[in-house]
Amino acid sequence: MRTIILFTLICFLFLLPSARSQEFIKVEQGLLKAPKGDVTAFKVKIHQGRVATVAKAWQKTLTRNTRSKVKASANEFFIENVIIDKISDEPMNIYSALTEQSQRVELVAAFELEGVFMDEYNTRQTIVEAAKSFMLEFAIQQYKVAVQGELDKEEKVLKSLQSNLNQLMKQNTDYRKTIASREQKIMSTEEEIKGETSQRERKYDEIVAQRIYIGTIKNDPEQLKAHQASLKKMENDRKKMLRKIESMHKKIVSLRADIQKAHRDIAINEGQQKIKNNEIGLQMSKISDIEKKLQGIH
Repeated sequence: MRTIILFTLICFLFLLPSARSQEFIKVEQGLLKAPKGDVTAFKVKIHQGRVATVAKAWQKTLTRNTRSKVKASANEFFIENVIIDKISDEPMNIYSALTEQSQRVELVAAFELEGVFMDEYNTRQTIVEAAKSFMLEFAIQQYKVAVQGELDKEEKVLKSLQSNLNQLMKQNTDYRKTIASREQKIMSTEEEIKGETSQRERKYDEIVAQRIYIGTIKNDPEQLKAHQASLKKMENDRKKMLRKIESMHKKIVSLRADIQKAHRDIAINEGQQKIKNNEIGLQMSKISDIEKKLQGIH
C-alpha cells in the first residue's frame, strides 16, 4: 500500500508544470521611469529568467564593442553615447530596468537618439524595428539560457536516478550471491554433519567394545585403570562430536535465515527498482519536453 501511495505521489509531482511549454516572446511599447520622467520605451518578458543572470548578460550586451560603461543601480541601468550597430550608426543613450515577476523577468529599455526617445509613432520605423529586434534577440537568447539551465538540472536528476537504479541492481546481485553462497555452505556443512555422525557412531562401537573388554580384566587392576581412562577419553570425544554436530545444525539454521532475509530483500529491492524505473521514464519524458521547448524557441 505504501508503495502504491509513493508511486502516485511521484507521478503527481512529475506532472506539475515544471517543464513549462514554450512561451511566446514579443516586444511592446511602454513607459520607463527615467531621470527625465516617464519616457517611451520598449518592454519584453524573459521567461524563466532571473534578475541577477539577466542583468549581467544585459550589461555585457550593451557594452559589446564599445568603451562606454554601464552605470547600474538597483537593477536600473544607464549607458550613454553608445553605438549599437544593430540599431543605428549614431550614438545613443539607453535607460533600462529589470523587474522580477512570477517565473519571468521584464526588461524595459528606452533608447534616446539625438535627444528624442524612440517611439513607434514618431521614429523611423526601420530604427524602431531594429531596436525591438535587438531586445527580442536578447530576450530569446536569455530564454534559451534559462531553459538550457532547466535542462541541465533535469539531466542531473536523471543521472542521479540512473545511478540509484544501478546501485539497486548491484544490491540485487549481491543478495543473489548471498543466497548462492549460503546454499553452498549449507551443502558443505550437511556433508560435515554426515561425516561427523559416522565418526560418532564408530566411536560408539569402540566404546561398547572397550566396555566389554574392561569386563574381562577386572582382576588386573593395572590394566583396568588404563583402559578405564581410555574409555573415559572415548566418551568425552563422543560428547565433543555431539556438540560439534549440534553447532553445525545451528550454523545451518543461521544460514537458512540469511537466505530467507536475502529473498525478502530481493522482493523489496525489485519493488524499488520498479519505482525507480518509473521515475526514470517520467524524468526522460520531462527532459524530452524541455528539449522540444528549447528547440522551439525562436
